[in-house]
Amino acid sequence: MSELQSSAGQGWVDEIERVVSLVQQDRQRLSAELDAERRSRAELQARVDALNAERVEFAQRATNDQVQIDRLKAAARDLEHRYEMALAQRDQRLGEMQRNLEAVNQEWQTRFDRLVDSHEREVRQLEDELAHSRNEVDTLLVELAAARSRMAAEDADHELLSDPAAMILVDGDPLAAMIWPGARPSVGRRELILLLQRHAESLGTNYDIMFRTTQGLDTDRPPHPAVRMRVPHEGIPIEPAMRRLVDAYAQERPVLIATNLSGFPQSVPLLRFAAHLGEQVSLARPAELEAGTTDDLELLMRTDAPVAVRVDAS
Repeated sequence: MSELQSSAGQGWVDEIERVVSLVQQDRQRLSAELDAERRSRAELQARVDALNAERVEFAQRATNDQVQIDRLKAAARDLEHRYEMALAQRDQRLGEMQRNLEAVNQEWQTRFDRLVDSHEREVRQLEDELAHSRNEVDTLLVELAAARSRMAAEDADHELLSDPAAMILVDGDPLAAMIWPGARPSVGRRELILLLQRHAESLGTNYDIMFRTTQGLDTDRPPHPAVRMRVPHEGIPIEPAMRRLVDAYAQERPVLIATNLSGFPQSVPLLRFAAHLGEQVSLARPAELEAGTTDDLELLMRTDAPVAVRVDAS
């Protein structure tokens, strides 16, 4: 009996210890959960505090922004007030300017009406002058084109004047009278021959000099290799004789004619040819020029006077 009681008591003790053990385990678990809850609350409180701080900062910023907005609104109202004042002043000035402009327009309209008639007359006169100027310009353009053509021809002539392969046919008597005015024809012819001989020796050019008579020509002197003298046969004018020479030379070499006669396709005026001779002309002044008679000068200027003899028949 006592053993049964002892066994039963021991069982209750074990059960109580087990229950106590379970209770302790529950307490530990609850204590751990409580600690975790506390930590969670602490974290939550920290987040709440951070949010409160952000809210306070946002509220401060909003306050500052509101202050700035108020300042901007005040500035905008001030600008609007100034703008309205400026508009009022502008309207006032515009009104004054409009009145002044109307007065000026009226005055100028009066002056304009007075000047219109005279201006129209001037315009008509200018139109007439413009038409005349256009005609003159057209004439000048035509002359310019002709001058350019002449310049191109003169350039070609200048090349021929220095071309040793070319033959230069010279109208001798008028050229001598031009270079040595007042000299007897015989003196002028002699000096012209010497001048062209020096020029031929300097540049290597070839000359045929056409004279109207043999007066002043040394027919016994041996001919110069680059300068030949020619006189037409009796009854042949100077121009046809020169044309015959041109036709004969043109088959062999380029030909340039120094003459004032017209109608030659490749010619140069005597004044320009004399300028081409250049320094040689200044060196060609004879020591003494014998004064010529009126008949001599008239003979020099005649371009169609027949002569009786012909020198250098080659």
